[in-house]
Amino acid sequence: MKIENGCLTVVLNNEIVDGKFTIPDSVTSIGSNAFAFCSALISVVIPDSVTSIGCCAFENCSNLTSVTIGNGVNSVGSSAFSRCSRLTGVY
Repeated sequence: MKIENGCLTVVLNNEIVDGKFTIPDSVTSIGSNAFAFCSALISVVIPDSVTSIGCCAFENCSNLTSVTIGNGVNSVGSSAFSRCSRLTGVY
C-alpha cells in the first residue's frame, strides 16, 4: 500500500487479507487505478475520511462483490468500478 499526501495510490494483491481490505482513516482520497486488477479483493470498506474515488480506481477487480462507502465521499471518477462483474452490493 502506498499513500501520498493522504491519497491511496497503490494496493497490491498480497496486501489483501482473506479478500478484505479496510482503507485507513488517514486516507482522504483513492487515486486513479489504486486497486486496478486486484483479483484478490472481495470486499472493501471506505471510511468517512475519504472524499473522492479516482477514475478506474477499482477497475477489473474481478472478484469484488461488496463495497461499503463512508459518508464523506462526494465524487466518484468515471469507470471507478468498471469490469467488476461480480459486484452485487454498494453500501
